[in-house]
Amino acid sequence: MASALDLVKNRNFDNAAPMTALMELTFVCNHACSFCYNCPTGQKEMNTVEVMDAMRKLADFNVLYLTLTGGEPLVRRDFFEIAAAAREMGFAIRIYTNGYLIDEAKAARIKEVANPLEVEISIHGATDETHERVTCVPGSLQRVLNAVRFLRAQGIRVNLKCPITQANQEEVLAIQALGDEVDAYVIFDPIIT
Repeated sequence: MASALDLVKNRNFDNAAPMTALMELTFVCNHACSFCYNCPTGQKEMNTVEVMDAMRKLADFNVLYLTLTGGEPLVRRDFFEIAAAAREMGFAIRIYTNGYLIDEAKAARIKEVANPLEVEISIHGATDETHERVTCVPGSLQRVLNAVRFLRAQGIRVNLKCPITQANQEEVLAIQALGDEVDAYVIFDPIIT
């Protein structure tokens, strides 16, 4: 007998309907990574009503997985309103973030409101110096590691996404060790910078 997930996958495949969607909620970010493709350029962002409408359309397509990202999605004042609506619409939610704004209270709220399938947090080095050279934000590596700890304490799966660059390529094993230390899976993505 097929599982509920198998039934959804088969239905979507048979109807050529997407299974997953990624919504870039904002161009704004509290980091200044040199290689980021998603920088503010004055483009108009969707307001709350427009985001909700777009999510309803995705729900009508029977999209199962919805990733909320940015820029940095947690800078939006309406992030939790959007996450609550996405959950009510039945999406399996993923959140892509840099983790900088996640403290213990915010991790608990993420669990309560979004109850995400997983949270993916960017990591750019195993040392403060390497990570901060990319983000241009002092203290950002420690904030990432604390965010992971807070999310894991809530029972949320966390992946650390690491674009491999010339700046951090010698730290790959140490980054993996950091991931193991905080109980997060590390995903390496080679890029050239």
